[in-house]
Formats: sequence, C-alpha cells, structure tokens
Amino acid sequence: MKMKNKLKKFLGVITAISLSLQMSFVITAGAAEYFSINFEAASDTTGWTSEYASGNMSIATDTDSKINKYFKFANTNGSGTRNAYYTFGADAQTTEDNKSVIEFDFYMTNTGNENINQLVLLDSAIGKPKGNANYSGNYIFSFTQPKNTDSLIINSIDGSSASYATKEWSNKSGWTHAKAIMDFAEHSSTITLSSPDGETIYFDNKVPMGTDGTAIGKLLICEARKSTATFGIDNIVVRAYDSALDAGSAYYTVTYDVKGNTTEEAVKGNASPLNIPDLTNYGYIFKGWQVNDDTENLINDLKEYKITADTKFTAVYEKDTEYIEPIVSAEIKGNSLMTFGDSPDTAAENKYTLTLTGEAGTIITAETIDSRIEDFNIEWDIDGFKTVNDTDKYCDSYGEFAEHTNSATEVSFMLRQCDFNFYGKLKATVTYNGETIEASIYVAATGDKSMADNQVFPEAGYPSDFDEYPDSLVGYTALKDTYGGNDIMVGGWGMSGSDSGNAVIMKEDNNKFIRINCPTSSKSHMFTNSIEVPQKQIIFEQNIRFNGNGCITLTSKQPYWTDKEGYTTPVTLEFDGTTIKLNGIAIKNNDIDVTVNKGRWYKIVLSADKTTESCFVKVYDLNGQFVGETDSIAWTENSEPTYYSIGFANKQTGTVDFDAYRAYYPAADISTYTLNISQETLSIPNKDTATLSASVKSKEGYNITGAAEWSILEDDMQDIIITPDVVDSHKATITLGEGASAGEATVQVNIGGYTKTVKLNITDSAESIKFTSSQGSVAIPLDEKSVTTAKYSAAVINGEGADLGRNVTLEIYDRNNVNKYTLPEGISFDASKGIVSVTSAAVPCVFTVRATGESSDGKTLSRSVKVTVHGLSFDFGSGEDESVTEGYTDVNPSITYTEQRGYGIEGSVKSEGAPSIDNATSDYLSGDFTFKAKVTKGKLYKVKVAFSGDLVSEYVSEALSGHERTLEAEGTTHTGYTVKTAEITEQIYDIPVVDDVLDLKFTGAKVAYITIEKVEKTAAEKPNIWSVGDSTIGNSGSYAYNLARDQANYPELTALADYHNNGKGSRNLKTYYTQGWLDNILINIRPGDIVTIGNMGTNPGGMSGTQFKAPLDYYVDACLAMGAKVILTSYTPHGCVEGYEYVYDKTTHTFHGCREDAYDSLGIRVIYEERKDDPDILGFIDIGLNADNAFNEYVADYAKNGYENEDAAAKAIMDCFGDHNHYGNGGRSQLAGDLMLNGYGTAPGIVSELVRVLTESTNKPCVKIEAEYDDNGTLVNLTTTPAKVSEAQKAERSKNSLITYWYSFENMRPVISE
Repeated sequence: MKMKNKLKKFLGVITAISLSLQMSFVITAGAAEYFSINFEAASDTTGWTSEYASGNMSIATDTDSKINKYFKFANTNGSGTRNAYYTFGADAQTTEDNKSVIEFDFYMTNTGNENINQLVLLDSAIGKPKGNANYSGNYIFSFTQPKNTDSLIINSIDGSSASYATKEWSNKSGWTHAKAIMDFAEHSSTITLSSPDGETIYFDNKVPMGTDGTAIGKLLICEARKSTATFGIDNIVVRAYDSALDAGSAYYTVTYDVKGNTTEEAVKGNASPLNIPDLTNYGYIFKGWQVNDDTENLINDLKEYKITADTKFTAVYEKDTEYIEPIVSAEIKGNSLMTFGDSPDTAAENKYTLTLTGEAGTIITAETIDSRIEDFNIEWDIDGFKTVNDTDKYCDSYGEFAEHTNSATEVSFMLRQCDFNFYGKLKATVTYNGETIEASIYVAATGDKSMADNQVFPEAGYPSDFDEYPDSLVGYTALKDTYGGNDIMVGGWGMSGSDSGNAVIMKEDNNKFIRINCPTSSKSHMFTNSIEVPQKQIIFEQNIRFNGNGCITLTSKQPYWTDKEGYTTPVTLEFDGTTIKLNGIAIKNNDIDVTVNKGRWYKIVLSADKTTESCFVKVYDLNGQFVGETDSIAWTENSEPTYYSIGFANKQTGTVDFDAYRAYYPAADISTYTLNISQETLSIPNKDTATLSASVKSKEGYNITGAAEWSILEDDMQDIIITPDVVDSHKATITLGEGASAGEATVQVNIGGYTKTVKLNITDSAESIKFTSSQGSVAIPLDEKSVTTAKYSAAVINGEGADLGRNVTLEIYDRNNVNKYTLPEGISFDASKGIVSVTSAAVPCVFTVRATGESSDGKTLSRSVKVTVHGLSFDFGSGEDESVTEGYTDVNPSITYTEQRGYGIEGSVKSEGAPSIDNATSDYLSGDFTFKAKVTKGKLYKVKVAFSGDLVSEYVSEALSGHERTLEAEGTTHTGYTVKTAEITEQIYDIPVVDDVLDLKFTGAKVAYITIEKVEKTAAEKPNIWSVGDSTIGNSGSYAYNLARDQANYPELTALADYHNNGKGSRNLKTYYTQGWLDNILINIRPGDIVTIGNMGTNPGGMSGTQFKAPLDYYVDACLAMGAKVILTSYTPHGCVEGYEYVYDKTTHTFHGCREDAYDSLGIRVIYEERKDDPDILGFIDIGLNADNAFNEYVADYAKNGYENEDAAAKAIMDCFGDHNHYGNGGRSQLAGDLMLNGYGTAPGIVSELVRVLTESTNKPCVKIEAEYDDNGTLVNLTTTPAKVSEAQKAERSKNSLITYWYSFENMRPVISE
C-alpha cells in the first residue's frame, strides 16, 4: 500500500537524536519498504483477529486529518482483558543483516484500577495468542501501561519493573509515534517513542528483546475492559534498516558487578545508566561504585553519571559486624486435612514443617542460627483441637504432638482413629532475638463422615452451622481467588465468578457465619458448591442476610462467564434491596406484596425439581415467622444444574452473610398425603368423568413436587383412562373408554416414590363379569415342602354391581389372553375351586385367568386377570415380549412395589439398552430407586446384583440409613461391600433381612438383574457370644479383646459359649450399622447364639438425649429376629486422666468413672427396663458400676496388693488409661482390664456376670465344673458332675483350681452333656 498523501518528508541533516525522532509519518525514499498499511482504503478490519471481542474491532475516523482513518479496538463493557492482533506475512518478516525497522502510530487510554494495557510485538514463532489474558513471552518489544499509572513501561511485560519507562507520556498525550530498530543478531531493539511532530521525546534507548526469534510475527493489543478503554493503531510500516537514517547515537556497553554477579546494558552516549542493579546486600554496608579500575574515587549515585565509553561499575561493600539477620517470613507446610490412624490404638503421622526465612534468604533453624541468639524457641499448638474440659489434651485425647525439642522446625501430630471432627488453626510461635513471630495453617480432621442418606450438603464431616467452628477460625478466608476450588475448611465451598472477592468466617453477637464479599461492581462473584445433577426434588435451606443486592443461583456449570458455551441458569433468586424474586416473580404473603429488609437475617427455603423443571421459595424470619413465598414456578430454561451458588451477579457489589445451611432430598411425611377424587362412582352410560388431585408434604412441611405418576392397580379393570394435567401432574382427569366395565378399581398416584390410593366404583346399565377374588402375583415358595395358593372367583353382576348368581367358568390362557395355556410343572389350577397352587418346582411365568359367563340376554361375558408367578430372580428392563431371560421375572418401569405384588420398584426409572431374551444384562433400568421383594423374616439371603452405581441395603431410618454396599476404593472402614464400577458388573452380597422385605436402594445406577437365595443356618454345637461395641471393647487391652484372646483360661464361660469380640474402633450407632459391622454379626448369628449390646456410647455420632434409644431398639430387634438372645450392658468407665480428674476422689480414695450420659441413662438402661420381661432378653450387666466397685476394693486392699498407700494403688489403675476411654493399650498395664474382667473382692467381674446371666436365664439342672491348673495357669484337668440349682454356689477360684456351675437353657446345647 502507498502511504497517505498527507505524509510529508523531512529531509536534511539534524542532530543525532532528532534524526531518529522526526520520522513520524515519514518513509525515506532510500529505505526499502517491506510492508505498510494505513487503513485509508479499508472498509473492514481484515487482517485483524479477536477471539472473544471481534465485534469491538472497527475502522474509525479521527478528527486529526493527519490520522483520518485508523484501526480501533474498544472494549467498553464487562471485565477482564480482551485481545486483538494483526498477523504479518512473509514480506514483513524480511531482514537485511538481521535488521529491520518498524514504525507506527498508536494511542491507548488509562486503565484505572482495571487490568493493565499492553501493546506487544511478538516473534514469528508464536501461534494463536490467548484471547482474554495479558502476554508474557516471545516478545520483540512490549509497551505496558500498569494499573493506575500514566506512563509506559518498556519490556517489563507485567509493568512491575520500571527500569525502562517513558517520561512525560500519558494516556492524554493522544497519538504517539513508535519506531523500533530491531537487531535480531544481538536481540535488541532501539526504541523511540515521540509525539507525532517529534518535538517531545518520551523514550529513546536500546533495550533487550524478550525472545531469541529472528522475525516479527504479530502485533498484539491486550486491552483492559472498561467504559473508557480504547486502542488506536495507524500507519504501520516495516522497512529496511538504513544506516543514514537509523544509525542515530552511539551506544556503549555498561557492565555492573554486584556481589560477583555481572549484568550489562546498552546506554546511549552522554546519557546516564538506566537499568541499575539492586544494591541490597544484607549484612554489608554499601560504600560506593568503583569505576573501571579506579579504587580511590568511589561514586555513590550513577543516575547523574554520563557514559562516554564502555564502562564497568563494581559495587564496593564493607561488612556490618553488628548485623543479625532478622526473620522476614515464617511459613508452615503440611496437610490441611489430617489423616487418622487405622485404629484407636494406631496413630497416623501428620507432618508439619516450619520454614523461617531471614531477609538474606537464609533458612533459619537451630543448626543455622546466629550464635549470638540466645532466646530461640518454637512453641507448637492447635487452636480449636483442644476439646476436653479446657485442658491441653487434643482431639478428645486421640491426638498429640510427637515428642520434639523447643526449637524443632518439623513436628508430627499423631492422630489415632476416632469418630469426631475437629477444625482449628495449627500455629508455631517463634521467639527470636527479642521478637515474636507467628506462623499458622488452618487444619481439619474429619473422623465422623456419617450423614443422612438424603443429605446433599454439608459435605460429610462438616457442620451446617458455623457456630460449631471454634473461635480460632474467625477471620478464616475461604479460597480467595481460586475459582471453583474445594475448600477443606468449609466443606466443599469455594470461590467462583469473574471477581477476586472472598468469603470470610465472621463472628457477631456470638453468632458465627460466612460473609461473602464482592468489591467490584463490574464483575460477578459467587460462593459456590457443586452438586450432582438432581434427578428429583432437592431443597436448599439456609439463613441469609443480604446487606445489599445479592442472589442465589443454580447453574449447569461453574459460575464464571455467562456467555460460556452450554452455560444455563434455570433458577435465580434475587434480592434487589426491597424484595426477593424467584425467576422474576416476587414473593407474596396471601397475595400481598412483601418487603424484605437489608441487613436482616432470614431463613430461605428454595426447592428445585428436575423432574418437573419447577421451583418455589419460602421465606421466614429467624423466629420461624412466615414472611412470604412463591407458587411453583417453571425453570427459565432446560438445564442439568451442577452448581449451587450464593453471591452477586454482574454489576453488583457489597456483602451477603450466610449460615445454618443444608441441602437434601426431602422425605415425605406420609400422614400428610392426600388423594382426592371429585366423585367416587362413575357411570359408563353417562360417560362420567372425575378429577383427581394429590399432594404430600415433606417431614419439614414443604410440598413434595416430583412428577405424579397415575395408574390403576387391578389388571382386570381396563380402559380406565387417567390424563395428567399438562401444567401440574399432581392433578388429573379420569375418563372411561369403550372397553371399561363395571367393578371397583384402585387409583394409585406415585409422587417421588411415595404412593397413595383411592377406590373408584364403575357402574354400567349392562351386565358384566367382576372378579370377586383375584391375585396378580403368586410367589414360588422357597421351602420344598411348602405350597403357595391364590384364590380366583368371579360373578356376573348388573349395572349396580349386584351378583346375579349366574354360572361363571374359570380357564387358563396365555399371557396375552389369546390362546388356552398349559401350566408348567409345579403350577396347577383347580377350576372348580378357583385355586392356583404353586410349589417350589415351579419356574417363573405369566398367564391369564379368564372368567366367562352369560348375560340375561344370552350374550357371552368375560373378564380376565393377568397372573405373574415369580421366584426371587428378576430381570430388569423394558418388559417387552421375548426380552425376559428364562427363569427370571420381569421388572420394568411400570412394576411398582405393592404389598399384593410382593416385589417391585419405588422411585423414578427409565428403561435403557437393547432387550434380549438370551442376555439378562442387555437391557436395564437406570435412575435413583429402591427395589423391594417380600421374603421370610429373620433369614439370611445371598443376593446377586448386576449393576453399576451406588447401592445401600436395609434402610431403617435417617440415623440407620442402610448398609453402604459400594465404595470408590478398597478400604478398612466398611465390611460386606464391593468397589463401585462404571460398567454393569455382577456383585454378590450376604444380606440379613430383619423384617419381611428385602430392600436395595440404588443411586445413579443401572440395574440389569437381581437373584435372591435363602441361606439356611442351624444351631452350633455350642452357642456363640457376639459383642457389639466401639473401641472401648475393640482395642487391644480392652476386656473384650483380652477375653476373646484368653477365653481358654475361663472354662466356666467356654463351657457355656464361645466368645467373639466384634468391637470396632471409632464407630457409633450410625456408622457401626451403615458400614456393615452389625450386619457382620447378623450374618454369623446361628439359632441360640447370644449378642451383648452396650459398649457403643463413646462416640455419639451427632446423637443426644433420647435419640440413642431408637437405634438401640433396632439393634436388639435385629439380633432377636435373626435367632439370637440378647444381653444388655452399660459401658466401660471413664479413665482418670487430665480433664477427668473427678473420676478419682483423693479424699475418699474411690473411683466414680461409671458413665451417666444420655446413651446410658436415656438409652440402654431404659430399654432394659422396658424389655426385661422378654425371655429373649437374658439380663443386664452393669460393667461401669462393677468396674468402679472392683477398682475401689482393689485400692482399699492396697497393702495386700503391694502398694504403699491407697493413692499408689489408684495410680496403678489410672496408669492403665491412655485417655479417658481406652485402657491397657499401647504397652500399658493390663490391671484395669483384668479387674473389669475378673472382678475383685465382692465386686463381680464380666466373666462371672456373663455366667450368672446365662445360668439365671432358666430353671434347669446344672453342671458342676471343677478345673485344675498348673503353676503356669494352663488347664490340666476338667471334671464335670451333675448338680442341682440349690447346690450352686458362687464360683471359687484359686491359683490352681476353679469350681463353678453351669446352667443349661433352652435352645443351647452344652459342650459337656449331663
């Protein structure tokens, strides 16, 4: 292209400086031109590219006629950075002797506090630059305008170093002429920036390139988005280097030597150095600069020194003898989320390292410290982890720092397995040279991962109420500037949005909460938590205080850019300062507008339901007073939401406070379920219709909004048509088709897996047949000797339903009711009696029972009912003909569970895959649902399931939410589980069924088939005793551990039963159940076995007060149902350790460690009092009280036991306890456990109490047992003789003998026969 006509040529001899400066708008005829563009003829932005802001590029016209048309890039909306670039072709990349020159005119506006502006010439090796970020490499030169500045920084890409900076330039300077002489051999650019007329020089110097490239590639604009942000570019010329025009001033090499490090720069002749190195040299005093070899005349300041030749400057220092290097930084590194040991006996090592850095970069430790420092000390602590009565004990005595010196910069926090959660601040307080420095890191230890099965968040291990966090976390900032991260201190929440705000834990009026801050109004900022795409209704509850505008959103992706591809926001709750709106609809109270106040706390309940794509909100004050609500509102768009966020939309600023949150799938309160029908009788001749409406509320009182599924349960009541309302499926209309006939029908509605029924009477003027007795499902008996029967009868009735007494014939037809059908082996039909009989030899099949009769006018009448004979093998899929595998019973989406059917699903499912009769896994059902099958109560079943996803079996309640059968990986927390698979895989489980329904709850699952097989169990030769408990019996050193190990030493007990220790450390009533440890006992119980229940209160698992009783009752019922008898116990006493000093009274020399908490006083003891007359509840052993008594008698007998006084004997017992729960472990004395097990004096031990309870449970003859031991305690002889109850005496034990009695009782077979 030709240059503009308006360009003038300035020729002549001028000074060396002005020769290179007065080239604005000039190309000299002697310089070869490789490329030029001036936009005068341009009608569009061809040649320029912008990935995210192409619409912001244009050809504009300037009021200055010397510029006229130019390229303009203006990003005046939004936030962040947007880029545009021009790509040079091969001609522009031409060089001669590795040199070329580029000139252009530009302007840029001030960025204020937004991102920096950049103009960068990139080399030819660069591909596509980022479209929304500043650039940092491969530059030939760059001009950077930092935030809040009015200057340009040359070749400091982020503007942080101002070694090469313009003078007098500002964004108000207007157009600037740029010239760069590029030398690709020495990789330098001589850059001149001037006013268009060349009169004002902003910059003129040689600078190094930021690349080793050899050619230009792209001219890149990086522009901060702001209302006033614009760039202009014009008159781009790339030409040859011309020594007559471009030689300019002479440049000299200046070398700096500072502390032995040398650097160089080119400095123009008679100018001062620009890039002077940092002179900092800790521990030394700067004396001046030595010039070349002149050691006598040092120079203090080089800024005024004029360079006239190549020069070397050497920094001269003198050692500072009084200098002690101060610490400038202290940082702790280690895991923020601590790990626990594998058991309460074994501690995991959590290492933390403190790095102390001096100002000279020295890493300061006890080994490197200045010898003059005498007060060096490091004190380690964890605020928030001290939970035992304000003592120095950490984590309820389960944690402690490993032994270390008072100057250790590396420590280990040893944490044993326990069922508690801790949150706090680990800190190191350093004393150094009279100063105190503190370093800290926030830490959490989540030992209790239990959560309700319907809970979405808080994440397992975290509280919903921030008041549960210790005060040490006040001021904690959650994941600032980490978009979408998972913050381990607040359980999955993190920052998101295009802003750099934060969320901080605050405390106000003794109430802790999260404050979400958004400082910049032009951007968005959200406190966000990820969720799985909800396949059903989900409710979000939280306390919110809007201190200005704010919002809550459900989005399909992490909130960041609203124009991100695939980003959807189906639900938005907004507070505009006066009211709350949900998807644009304001809340109301009885149709009256509601005002919501800024700065006031409210409870906001937000419901979202994917199945109906609807939402609603309810708002309350914190006293529970209703404020306002919306009706059910449609989502704004179809979506698969995965993020729940609280904060601010674009152009909002301020704070939002957040507390007491939870999200959950609501469970229905069946007592609130209503199903209404407008009329209960419909006439076929009158073509009657009826309307239906159903509703059910959650246990919290909110509407269950899942899509309603309507059906007629009777197979013989056909052509009754139910049409759901197109807007609200909870409403429907019933009409009668041509095939409808008189009779009684059952209408069922299913909302979110919860069903309700209502009866409907159909009348007809014509006569018809009605089944008076029928059954759609008949089970194949599991017992070979059993027969299952079903009764079928029918009658001819008139239009009012009256029996006309006519003959009716019953016959068997095929499943499609077309052809007569011969029943397979094991199934018979007595037509005269209407009895279908099914034996264990039968195989699953489907047939039809057809009833046929005549009307008064001789017309043939018929009606049929489809019958499914099923075993316990089920093929899940579409239910299409020829799709059910032989020997299996079909389960398709319409097979809902009813008591009458005896099997089926609850929940929403869909059929997927390709149906095949030859492959049970070819098709399947997918979704979140529960499969149920009626079985025999109190039996063990081997269950094969082909599935993928998550499985929980045996749901009882929110507290006992089922045995978790799938885990992400192998581990030691659970038993009876399999590793979760992505593909459908057959897994096998042993499942004890306590009631008469086996239930399998699937989540995110694909289920292909299930087979269920009963496992028969018989009584053992000798009963087993199974012990339920936590670490207080599971740990090494505990009485149960020792008894199970050494039971051969207790023949009086082993004559009655074998003892098994089933204690599991760190478990509570919830996790002992959900992780399968109770099932492990139920599976192994054989008829006549005994289960002891009692040692399960150490870890409350979130329970308090009377909440312990219901789970304990279930434990008892489950064991009884599986054929065991039960002994209830209190649990082991508190140990007298720090924080529990009250356990031993030094005045009376007595122990009082027997626990009296809610578990004991409101749980286990209450259950015994209520059920002590049950013959299967064998008795109660007061372990805690007996232990106190045994300890006290032992202390009183101190002299006999070899102690100097009572307190010395007591100390021997105290020393057995490592903490207030555990004893005898970690190499400690076994004395306490032995006293519990064996008793002392008149205080009975656990062994004798077990024998007593077992013998007192019946009034039968007994056996006298006499055992002889050698001096080593080994049994050498055992004699048994028949005896009578009246002869029974208290057991007598000595070193070499034992005499005791055993009482036999029903269902137990003794080892020694009478």
